[in-house]
Amino acid sequence: MFSLINAIEKRMEKIFPAKLIRVVKFGMVGVSGVFVNEGVLALLCFFFGKHHYQFWSIAAIELSIISNFLLNSNWTWGDRPAASGGGNIRRLLKFNTSAGLVAIVNWGTMVFLTRNHGIDPLVSNLIGIAFASAVNFLVSHFWTFRKHEA
Repeated sequence: MFSLINAIEKRMEKIFPAKLIRVVKFGMVGVSGVFVNEGVLALLCFFFGKHHYQFWSIAAIELSIISNFLLNSNWTWGDRPAASGGGNIRRLLKFNTSAGLVAIVNWGTMVFLTRNHGIDPLVSNLIGIAFASAVNFLVSHFWTFRKHEA
């Protein structure tokens, strides 16, 4: 798995300017989070019914947040190690808080579109994810994984 990630990173360095690589990495992690989110939501709706999509979405969002944190911490911002003494736990809490707040946009959009416009929850969830993604990058870059002064 790590050799694949290293190969992807080397290829990106040839294609993208250095300043864009972090955004591309964040986007790739985000795409994996979409698969986690949609996959968990689809499974829960399939097994337990779509009539409780609001609750299943919360579980799906949280699992994708944790997955995205692990990937972003180790890959996207791997060059910015956490401060010593519980730094990774603080980062996880910060990421979970910021992504959770941003996820309110995702969740609210999904519920609004499903309730008011009859859009399937899996489709409206994707629309909500799109709205929340840009805000999530900015919060992650400038707060959760900010560069610490030496």
